[in-house]
This record gives sequence, structure tokens and C-alpha cells, in this order.
Amino acid sequence: MAIQLGVIAIATFLALYLRESDNRVRAALAGAVVLPFVLLIVDLLTLPDFRGSLTGTGGGGGAIETGARLDFVQSMFDTFKWVVVTVVAFYFAAEASEKVTTTVQAEKTARVKDEVRIAQAQAVSSGGNLPSSVLLTAD
Repeated sequence: MAIQLGVIAIATFLALYLRESDNRVRAALAGAVVLPFVLLIVDLLTLPDFRGSLTGTGGGGGAIETGARLDFVQSMFDTFKWVVVTVVAFYFAAEASEKVTTTVQAEKTARVKDEVRIAQAQAVSSGGNLPSSVLLTAD
């Protein structure tokens, strides 16, 4: 089961990395973490032997006592759940910060262009002897 989820995670990472044009690494990492988690949930809900091995009622018997095995699996599942939550949170936080940065940069650029136009208009209207090299161009 773990090997299959690992192979799926690697395949997902590569597929998303090669497919995405923007945010390649971010999308690939998020997909490579979230998809195996979703598949693990599906396996827990649909495979009776796998579910039974977690509760200690079936599959995977042996030398390890049931309570210890259940505690270990539960702690691994909880840890993986928090890894998924963290990755998804960082994915959306990075996307939001990118949009905020783009908006702030666009506003700053527009403000600077207005300031340049005002400065040029004042320089021209003052009629001073300013060389053309001092005047800023507003593209």
C-alpha cells in the first residue's frame, strides 16, 4: 500500500510539473501530497481488510499487539493529515500573496507614472532652462 501511494505521489508530481505552465512546483507538490491522501481515505473506506487491520479486527496479525499497531497507524494518519493541511494552506497563501503583490505593484507603477507626468508638466510650465536629459519619460 505504501509503495503504491509513493509511486502515485511521484507520478502525480511529475505529471503536474510537466503540465503546468505557471506555479509548476507549487501545483506539483500540492497535488503529490493531496492525491495520495485522498486515495488513502478511499482505501480506508472501501477495503475491508485494510480497515480491519487498522482496528485490529482483521488482516496483518502477528507479533505486534493490536493496541500498539492501532496507535501507530492512527498517529501516522494524523501526521499525514496535518502535512496535507499545511501544504494546502501554503498553496493558497502563496497564491493569495502573489495576487496581492501583483496588485500592489500595478498600483505603484500607475502612481509613479502619474507622478512622472505631473513632474514633466510642472517642468514644462515653469519654463525653466532644463535640459531634456533631466526630464523623465512616462512610457
